[in-house]
Amino acid sequence: MNSIIKIIKVFLYSLPFFLSTEIILGKWLLPQPKVSILPSSLYSEKIKFKFSKEWRKYKTKEIATYTRDELGYRGWESKSYKDSDLYKLILVIGDSTTDQRFEDDSSTWTEIMENYLHDKGLNYIDVVNGGIDGHTTYGYLQSIENWHTNDLNFIKPNLSTIIFNIGINEVKYFIRNKSGELKDINKSHSSKSAILKNYIVKNSFFYTYLKSLLKGEEIIYKDGAELIIIDKSRLRNWDFKEFYEKKTYNYSLDPTQAENYKIHFQKLILKTMDLFPYSKIIISQPYIPACDFSSKSHIIQRMPSSEKKQYSESFCKIIKEVFHNQEVIVNDLKKNNQQKIYLYKMYENVEINDIGFYDFIHPVGIGNEILGNTFGDYLYKFISNTN
Repeated sequence: MNSIIKIIKVFLYSLPFFLSTEIILGKWLLPQPKVSILPSSLYSEKIKFKFSKEWRKYKTKEIATYTRDELGYRGWESKSYKDSDLYKLILVIGDSTTDQRFEDDSSTWTEIMENYLHDKGLNYIDVVNGGIDGHTTYGYLQSIENWHTNDLNFIKPNLSTIIFNIGINEVKYFIRNKSGELKDINKSHSSKSAILKNYIVKNSFFYTYLKSLLKGEEIIYKDGAELIIIDKSRLRNWDFKEFYEKKTYNYSLDPTQAENYKIHFQKLILKTMDLFPYSKIIISQPYIPACDFSSKSHIIQRMPSSEKKQYSESFCKIIKEVFHNQEVIVNDLKKNNQQKIYLYKMYENVEINDIGFYDFIHPVGIGNEILGNTFGDYLYKFISNTN
């Protein structure tokens, strides 16, 4: 009994220290922009990542600077110019493969794509990165309705194109929970517990610090700047060439799963068209090194069991079904005179050396260069043909 009382006393005596530290070092008292309501988003951040030597084979910089402005965007250079209305913006929306949290500001594939367009003489183009780690179609819909339409309202006529780089995280729409029931994606994003968790994650100093330790990241402060040490735990310790699994194209999704995704995907496109009437929309289906779709008779899946468990045993087949559903919706909309929507099958138009991905989905180094230049070439022709 005495031990319990002592523990309680220690806790009560320590509580003021922890609360004051949390308030001072956390973000509770800072103004909250529109993007703050979205899980995993960052804003008003400049973070430096120092990588362990194992990352060097992927041609990363020794220290990478990751910057998000006060609205949550990355790479929006023209916003600070007095004559920003002279620029045409291209907004790229996607998950972590667009966000590229471990990539230097100058080395993301979206920034390389912008440089490619500038080299082609389109100096008035500014590519803005609106990617958020972990998001799916439902998250993009929340972003369009609650973030982009508000913060980009003053420049909507200059927002020429919105790109949705969609595919990988969409597999989450088709995963069942342990009881075999379909996941309710609406509840998972909008429940009171989810909102509270997002609020704590965004603002808590101790949560961020403990999470970084558990992930193998060490945060140090040098000259007042935050520097995060990234070890080799995030790197794949296997090669794609070690795995070669043939799978037929035939894959039957649960009708409810397929309909669930189609509804949200179509709603995303129509809502974007409604809120951004001046913008063309491109649905980009990304290149995935773990999946080879080059054959018309079978799919080649190149990934170990550990990755299958994280996503799905039939990851590549589900991805292909996602791409198929997207194409059906896009074609249906175009038949109904919705001519502002385009489909770019990037996975059919690019091939990247395996060293261009530090795991099985995230591009880095040479991967960013090829993605940026290939997409840039597509956009250059797209702009030339649609203007």
